[in-house]
Amino acid sequence: AVDAAVATAFAAGVVEPPGAETARVPGVRPRFQWRRQTAVPRQKHQPERRCAGCGKRLPKTGLVRLVRTPEGSVQPDPSGRARGRGTYLCADASCWQAGLERGGLERSLRSPVSAADKESLAEYFSTMFGQATATQHPGPPEAN
Repeated sequence: AVDAAVATAFAAGVVEPPGAETARVPGVRPRFQWRRQTAVPRQKHQPERRCAGCGKRLPKTGLVRLVRTPEGSVQPDPSGRARGRGTYLCADASCWQAGLERGGLERSLRSPVSAADKESLAEYFSTMFGQATATQHPGPPEAN
């Protein structure tokens, strides 16, 4: 009868479970620490960068990094670790065109880009992505 009365008092929250008083001794950590269980697994953080051509925020892995070296030249940085001020461009011809011709690259690098650097970057784009050079504009349709 005593066990039934203790069980009812325990269920009602009047009596604490056995051993609760020893778990709350100041300066003594509980033997087991409970971890919060989440139903949804956490996703790993993926860094995002802004494209200097189109302005979209995309995952860093899908962009090409260009860097202005301390000497002042602009060159591609496939490793992502070169020293200097860096910026990113999409792997899209329109973004490279906007970055090279419309000044998006110069704005993001905060310095002018020489014509020789623009040509070398356009050549790099055409060899890496197999598309027409980024500095060519599509002309008007030819009359046949």
